[in-house]
Amino acid sequence: MFRSQKIVRRAGVTSARLSAGVTRSVSVSVLLGAALLTGCGAAGNEALEEAAAENSWETEQAALVVSCGDNVAFNKPVTSSGYWSTGTPDKAVDGNDGTTWQTDLSTGAWLQVDLGAARSISRARVIWGWDTNYGDSSDSLLEGSLDGTSWVPMKTVTHTDADNRTPQDVTFPAVSARYVRFRATRWNGGWGHLNEIQLYENLARNKPATSSGYWSTGTPDKAVDGNDGTTWQTDLSTGAWLRVDLGTPHDISRARVVWGWDTNYGDSSDSVLEGSLDGTSWLLMKTVTHTDADNRTPQDVSFPAVSARYVRFRATQWNGGWGHLNEIQLYGQGVCTAAAATATYDATLQVPRCSGSFSTCDSGSLLTGRAGLGPEANASNTLYGSCADGTNGTFHSDESLDRLVVSSVDGGPLTAGKLVKVSATVWVWSAANDFLDLYTTSTAQQPSWQLLGTMNPVASGQQTLEATYVLPAGGLQAVRGQFRYTGSATPCSTGVFDDHDDLALGLECPTWYADTDGDGFGDLSTQYVSCTVPAGHVSNGRDNCPSTANADQADVDGDRVGDVCVAPRDCGDLAESNLMLRWTSWASDNATTTLSALTGSQVYRGSKGLRAVTQAAFDFAVRFTAPGSSVMDVSGYEQLRFAVRGLNTTPVGWQGNFPVVVLQDAAGLRRTYTPNQQLLTKDGTTWTAITLPLAGNSTWSVSGSAVDLHNLRQVEVHADTWDSGFTLDVDGMSFEHPQTVCP
Repeated sequence: MFRSQKIVRRAGVTSARLSAGVTRSVSVSVLLGAALLTGCGAAGNEALEEAAAENSWETEQAALVVSCGDNVAFNKPVTSSGYWSTGTPDKAVDGNDGTTWQTDLSTGAWLQVDLGAARSISRARVIWGWDTNYGDSSDSLLEGSLDGTSWVPMKTVTHTDADNRTPQDVTFPAVSARYVRFRATRWNGGWGHLNEIQLYENLARNKPATSSGYWSTGTPDKAVDGNDGTTWQTDLSTGAWLRVDLGTPHDISRARVVWGWDTNYGDSSDSVLEGSLDGTSWLLMKTVTHTDADNRTPQDVSFPAVSARYVRFRATQWNGGWGHLNEIQLYGQGVCTAAAATATYDATLQVPRCSGSFSTCDSGSLLTGRAGLGPEANASNTLYGSCADGTNGTFHSDESLDRLVVSSVDGGPLTAGKLVKVSATVWVWSAANDFLDLYTTSTAQQPSWQLLGTMNPVASGQQTLEATYVLPAGGLQAVRGQFRYTGSATPCSTGVFDDHDDLALGLECPTWYADTDGDGFGDLSTQYVSCTVPAGHVSNGRDNCPSTANADQADVDGDRVGDVCVAPRDCGDLAESNLMLRWTSWASDNATTTLSALTGSQVYRGSKGLRAVTQAAFDFAVRFTAPGSSVMDVSGYEQLRFAVRGLNTTPVGWQGNFPVVVLQDAAGLRRTYTPNQQLLTKDGTTWTAITLPLAGNSTWSVSGSAVDLHNLRQVEVHADTWDSGFTLDVDGMSFEHPQTVCP
């Protein structure tokens, strides 16, 4: 009965639509609630106007702000002096070097980008080409304007034959501009092509800056004020550093440095740029060599992108005297991208799901059909089977929702705050009586559905309807499409021809690990949570030798230290590999203690060291333990070498001579070594190199049991103070021969 009644009702609608003879493909955008909705299908303008009138659609579109990467020109509104064929001006700002704005043969051709608001532009990337039959060189001018009328020059760019259709990066003093214009000023004719223009702000400008110290009025903020004439003046300390906090992570791939030094102390200098996501673990970005000609002269350097919130400039080779960092400028990547994902069926949620970092989540064919029509796989494909589909009708004659796709508008990964597009592919029986409701929830585990809007298709047959909305915060979200025959919008309609489908978006941000040595395995002690892959990071955090590349992760003795690291002997380092897995702390008064990794200029040897900050007021120790039930065989070695330093602010200092070292074997026997003089510093800066003879000597007192050096389980380093917490740093620990020389 339901089917026959429906056919009778629909017959008039279908014949009326077909008799109109409408066949053109069109697109209409409407604003419903907070979402921009677009319907695409076969219909005429008159049908669209009728549908808009019947549904009281708003015709004014919301302003949509799209951004990706740090190229501020990406997908911004653009105009030009003209164009040829399909080479429209928007092709020059689409982030794709393979598309192009093609000029209309006019000498002095120009293209103008509207950035939407004034930006402080100091770098541009231009790909300009021309017909070489008309000359082997060309000039262009970049100009900036606040109002689109009054223009100031930003940079004159000379293009030689080698630059034709080749990226050119140029920097210049910052110009505040809302509008930026590219203008061909010397050009002998023929076609002109602007494949891409990218515009960048200096990410470091006026950001918080700290340093190892400074002299007089040469404060660190002077290095990020955008003025080459001001300077951060170091405090004469070798290894001086300056750190900039960018506020949020960026993929940094280019820097401009103006570094100077007192030439009375040498005619060259080296520095490094390092990046960090957390301000603790640092990755090398670029080593910069400064010759005498570079002294206080801008140097532009580029490098593979490194994801960083913090960037540090550090003088590594410098013979002394004053150091001056007049300016450091940092620039990001152009356009961020992420891979598209095809959803798989999640048996727990009972819906298709995508997880991880992706720009698009596509249900593919998992939703095709409705209930037993098709049939639809895993029907009803609603969260926890919460909304049953109607079962009446015929497959691909009556209503069905066959596909859902959620994608970012900017091509980058789906993250909170992004503008995203939902595309729903439906099979329409009646354009007049079929409706698509789109819902979203930020909590798929316990969904609370929010209506994005309702659309009425413009023709029968297969149609694709689209909507955009701003993605809310939430680790596991979902989108619901409900395609119904008549009725009203509710999260779960009950019509016998209605189809309901959900698509889950697993946006839980994974943990990434710094892959300093580039072998595809990350260091477990350098964790960072992000929905995008930070440059220089990987998802596997089990590198058994983070400081040395070893793609095979060979570990013959099974101690979880890679063979290439040769730890813990022969210049190995117990405070280097898998640092946070091996070391623990102990305090006689159960005091609170924090262990962390030293990096960069803080280490004594290698790339890492151990830091323990404790509130202990009595005996305290850091302890290295062999992994699992394994042991260390150090029987062939005569001494233990390591370095220590302490930070102790109590007036009376340490409570005895330290460091005290304890060795413990697999049987639990312990041997204690106590120095006969104070070796542990208290200024927090000065390292003391320790050489401990395992047999003891006149400078060390030995007590306790003789331990089995074939089966050593633990090494402990102890310190003790008076009624106060302190810091203990340990690095460069290895069992060695006396003749061994370590770097």
